[in-house]
Amino acid sequence: MDAEKEHRTKLIPECTSDGVKSGKGERWSNGGAISRRSSSTSLLSTIQLVSILFFTVTGGPYGFEDVIGASGGLLGLGMLLIIPFVWSAPLALMTGELACMIPQSGGHILWVYHAFGPFWSVFNSVLTFGCGVFDNALYPALFVNYLSHVIYGPFGAIPMPYSLLLKATMIAATTALNLSGVNIVGKATMVFGASVIAPFIAMFFFAIPQLNLQWISFPAPKPMNWPKLLSLLLWNTSGFDSVGACAGEVKDPAKSYPLALLVSVGLMLVTYIVPAFVGLSVAPYFELWKGGTFTDIAASVGGRPLEIWLGLGGVTSAFGLLLTRLCMSSRLVYGIAVAHKAPQFFQSIEEKHGTPWVALIITAFCTLLLSGSEFTLLAEADMVLYCISSALKFSALIYLRFTEPDAYRPFRIPVGNVVLTGLTTIPLLVCFAMVLLGSPFSHLVALSCLMFSIITHVWLEAIVPFLQRAASAAAVVYYGMKEKFTRTYSRPTHTTFSADPQDTTQQA
Repeated sequence: MDAEKEHRTKLIPECTSDGVKSGKGERWSNGGAISRRSSSTSLLSTIQLVSILFFTVTGGPYGFEDVIGASGGLLGLGMLLIIPFVWSAPLALMTGELACMIPQSGGHILWVYHAFGPFWSVFNSVLTFGCGVFDNALYPALFVNYLSHVIYGPFGAIPMPYSLLLKATMIAATTALNLSGVNIVGKATMVFGASVIAPFIAMFFFAIPQLNLQWISFPAPKPMNWPKLLSLLLWNTSGFDSVGACAGEVKDPAKSYPLALLVSVGLMLVTYIVPAFVGLSVAPYFELWKGGTFTDIAASVGGRPLEIWLGLGGVTSAFGLLLTRLCMSSRLVYGIAVAHKAPQFFQSIEEKHGTPWVALIITAFCTLLLSGSEFTLLAEADMVLYCISSALKFSALIYLRFTEPDAYRPFRIPVGNVVLTGLTTIPLLVCFAMVLLGSPFSHLVALSCLMFSIITHVWLEAIVPFLQRAASAAAVVYYGMKEKFTRTYSRPTHTTFSADPQDTTQQA
């Protein structure tokens, strides 16, 4: 028990913006743990962190059409203005405090482990792996759908064999970029982000003569599908906590995380609200809004060229989303391997770029296996698992505030513990509501994760130690008996003499 507590405690180094704080604090490492390097050129800057956050949270307005279709314009945009305060901002603030408190790659896997120990960390690890793979598997399908729209328009589709080949090629390309290091991912997302936003800026200028507020008077759809609306809103505004997974690879995390998270919340709102306002001015009939509506609106205001440009933006968005999700989820898988003391092979780090290459390959392979699955089922299960995991993260934030009030926190949410507990109640209720409203399939997946976690925990904490003790005892008995047998039955030494009487040399 003491050894376990010591291992968990080592997850909290005392650090400054330049590295480890001198004194009793110890930088925790395990094998090739990813941590800040001496060369600042390999670390993520604040602007790179913002660009990665852009893709982990939104990736552009694509997908927000379904929110408008489910709720109408006024209610949809109104709820979008509320969600950041009850969901997105708490996620961002929680990530800022815990990522600075535990500046190691592995993110919330390590946060929950340090707070609650092995079992809840195993449960969170299983949830995270399932959520990450389900989420990653959505983007190859989006990539092919937008590319199909660009090539064939709204009424054609890429044949299935070519679709599968394109999905595999996309996964291979994003994996290769990730193998080049997080710095390359950060630079690539800056380029991709500009490519995604540019056609929407053009659409705004094309639509200026048509901008109006008449859509406000249109009634919301009836009956309202609240579970679908809540799921869509959370899916479009989640992901801030993912960037905690690369905390060990961020330059000056105490300054970079709070600023990047604040900018990203504002960028998320602008990214959704402005295109939605343009779209509602041109197409105010909510029942027609579905995935791909923005490309239809682009065609109506800017013709086929703008439609193709927006479609290519969707292709780029899907590619950037998978690129960043693979980057973050592979580091979470790496955190699982480190926290639960997996064999050293699973903790392997590529020396030149600091990439957890084994965790990355495992994540990419599982993404490939699920890339042909039903989109809706994956999205529903993804959000339920994410909300359960998020409840554990918020609980870890509160628990560590009370149990380790003096731990070094370069960034601290500027409220007291009691107020923080009250504020955290809101996102916890959101998590509970999302799980409660989930589909039967989502509940089955979550229950399977719980059962697998129990089995894994018993295996890691009871069976493996028992087998290790049994093997050690057997080894002691074996070598003891071998030594006794050797002493008892070894041939006695004797003296032989040379046949030559002149040779007086004795040989034993």
